[in-house]
Amino acid sequence: MSFQVSYINRIGQNTLLLYLRMIIVTCLNLYTLRLVLSGLGIKDYGIFDVVAGLITIAMSIGSALSSSTLRYYSINMEDGKSKIFSLVFSASLAIHILISLFILILGESFGVWFLNNHLVIPPDRINVANSIFHFSLLSFIFTFLHAPFSSAIIAFDNIKAFTFISFFEGGLKFLAALILLVVKSDKLYFYGLSLFVISSFIFLTYVFLAKREYNNYLNFVLPDLNTIKQLMSFSGWSFFGSTASVSVFQIITILINLFFGPLTNSARAISIQFNMLLSSFTSSFIMGLKSPMIKSYAIGSFEEVNYMFYLSNKIIYYSLLVVCIPLFFEMDTILNLWLNVKDKQVVLFSKLILIYSIIMALNNPISIIIQAIGKVKEYHISVEIFIILVLPITYLLFYFDFPAYTTYIVLIFGAFFAHLVRLSSLKKFYLFYSHRDYLNFFAVPATAITTICVFLGFLFNRFFHGSFISFFLLTFLSLIFVLFFVYFFNFTDDEKKFFKFKIFKQS
Repeated sequence: MSFQVSYINRIGQNTLLLYLRMIIVTCLNLYTLRLVLSGLGIKDYGIFDVVAGLITIAMSIGSALSSSTLRYYSINMEDGKSKIFSLVFSASLAIHILISLFILILGESFGVWFLNNHLVIPPDRINVANSIFHFSLLSFIFTFLHAPFSSAIIAFDNIKAFTFISFFEGGLKFLAALILLVVKSDKLYFYGLSLFVISSFIFLTYVFLAKREYNNYLNFVLPDLNTIKQLMSFSGWSFFGSTASVSVFQIITILINLFFGPLTNSARAISIQFNMLLSSFTSSFIMGLKSPMIKSYAIGSFEEVNYMFYLSNKIIYYSLLVVCIPLFFEMDTILNLWLNVKDKQVVLFSKLILIYSIIMALNNPISIIIQAIGKVKEYHISVEIFIILVLPITYLLFYFDFPAYTTYIVLIFGAFFAHLVRLSSLKKFYLFYSHRDYLNFFAVPATAITTICVFLGFLFNRFFHGSFISFFLLTFLSLIFVLFFVYFFNFTDDEKKFFKFKIFKQS
């Protein structure tokens, strides 16, 4: 128990800051979306989503390289390793610059051609759609290039700086959305330009803070070819995994555009906001845990790794369950109050995406251990096949005139089977994991608690529904029920002791 309390105390403050960041940034983003949708209108918002989505596919490269960089930063932070750290930084920066140039050339050639020849864009908006594409491409470049610096901030557990920058970015986007309501020029053009300017400011902020705080570690030297090879090998397979998920999402957006048009794209774009909300919620906890978990594995503290693995699964799942129960049963009310949207298709899309998001969130603790081990190639090859299969199945369903929502059903099943393969891969590569422990410590109790809480939510919804008060009450009851059942039926004795110590100040 002593190592567990001390270890969680060490990451507790960071986790609290990240949750605070998540709450504030999420509230800002939710209201910002309302303003953007009001300012642009449903059609222009759909155009923005599908055009910017072409660039989002490339963001998976940034995610993979960021994970790779953070891993090598984390295992080279001991005293006397500043030179090795600088080698990793230099190699990472060189790779990011070269890939940025490649994506810029590819985007300005193939991307522009695809936009003008294949996407369904109203003729009177094709020029501004091209401008949005250029702005989105440049925004991606700046976002992509800050990874070597932002990863250093996270590796050194400087969560205060990361939280500050997140607040700064959310505030700027909120300001841009406010101005969007009163601007006289083309609103879609202005919004794309605003996001480009904001991404450039955020890039400069990360560079300034990282260099000021960790200048001894972030010295640029001639990149070492061996370090470049290690980073590329690790990130290459992480990129494959990230690309599978991100590309599937964005290509489905394109397929919906081709088969159903911009209005259905808008419905999908709104539903994806819930996926982004839950992903942000999950990352707020995982970000504070990822670097310590990798460090624990690197020094052979497998008991700590296991403890954090099971605890993170519980925190992620039950936190999302508390949020998703009221969202699911009151989705029509929330969309009406939040965005003044009453479209049944949007409601259905948004409900289904909640289920998908919860399943995908549980992948995070598994992926951290696999990254710490370094078996990313074998892991992603076996896992992502189920995610990639979603694309041909979706295309066939659309081709044979199935409705748009069927792609969400396919996504849910794909995510579920992929999760089973992830667990099998974890057992294969990590000797200290067992399926029996996973079932006993998490999966079986979680299934039972979910069934009970969803049933109680269903009963409440039958009698009280359709107002903000009912949503608030259901959220409160969901929190109470989930905490009650988890504490008594899924917490271990050590977790109960720690919970009492933290909440009630008892030993």
